[in-house]
Amino acid sequence: ENKFIQYPTKAPIGRQIMKAILGLVVFFAVIVGLSSLLPSATSILGYLRYGLGGLWVTFLAPAVFKRIWGQT
Repeated sequence: ENKFIQYPTKAPIGRQIMKAILGLVVFFAVIVGLSSLLPSATSILGYLRYGLGGLWVTFLAPAVFKRIWGQT
């Protein structure tokens, strides 16, 4: 993250709450929304679904937040 995105984690409390809500909504949308396409009954597909959720949390959310709110 420090090398590629360089997003500061400190922000006003209102912005932190908005980031948390947006991040959780998208995370659960990925996990629940893809459950019919990538069911956990097939372990590889379940791993892929949760891997996509992890990709959102680790890389995509900070990049999206940086694009929306910029450097503050």
